[in-house]
Amino acid sequence: MDGPDPVVTPTTHARLLLWQATRVVVATRPEHVKIERPNGAGADPARNSVDGRVRQIIFQGSRTRVAVDVSGPKDFIAEIAGLSALPPVGAPVRATWPSALSFAYPDAGG
Repeated sequence: MDGPDPVVTPTTHARLLLWQATRVVVATRPEHVKIERPNGAGADPARNSVDGRVRQIIFQGSRTRVAVDVSGPKDFIAEIAGLSALPPVGAPVRATWPSALSFAYPDAGG
């Protein structure tokens, strides 16, 4: 992430790291991610989010993995239970997840 966009994590150390580092990697478990339509609503301080487009949908029995292109070197992966209301491939989406379930790591350049 470049610029002044903060990502809230459960620890003060991680929050300071985000403001002082040039680039970071933000991670969460795929099952914590919710896929929504972008709606232009204000940010919910209890949730982090990233906008992108659905690149791939992979059905895996009782779970579905959704790969979202977020204009980075890697896809953002969400894991959804069931088949309810999946957007089509190519659709714009917003991936959101609880801030308290975020982890921030220095970007090693990979």
